[in-house]
Amino acid sequence: MTLVGIEHAVNTAVYARLNGSATLLAAATGGVHDNPPQPMMYPYAQLGESIATKDATFEADGRNIVCTLHVWSQYAGTKEAATIMGIIGDLLDEYTLSVSGCTVESCEIESSRIMRDPDGITRHGILELRVRVATT
Repeated sequence: MTLVGIEHAVNTAVYARLNGSATLLAAATGGVHDNPPQPMMYPYAQLGESIATKDATFEADGRNIVCTLHVWSQYAGTKEAATIMGIIGDLLDEYTLSVSGCTVESCEIESSRIMRDPDGITRHGILELRVRVATT
């Protein structure tokens, strides 16, 4: 499978995992989206950018995929965004995703941060998820 094919397959698995969680959907009442409709209802989670790089060894042809996940909240403070980000972390960190055409070797939240958007109201949480796969 090509870099682009693996990247899309991983994003599809992440999206399915997040949308399958009643706990996440109860906290992110605006839903989980790849391309959020406008106007949006806050809070919500969004699949963002991703990058795939080749990571081959003597034994396997592998890939590293870093998926960026966004959380948007207009709660006065960081509590709501942090809660949603924690749920996403619980769902994905060290979880074995099922991805067609490859074997997932690891899935880890690599970083997270919460920022205030320039509008002064919206909180923007960002998580980076690294997924290491071996292709067959």
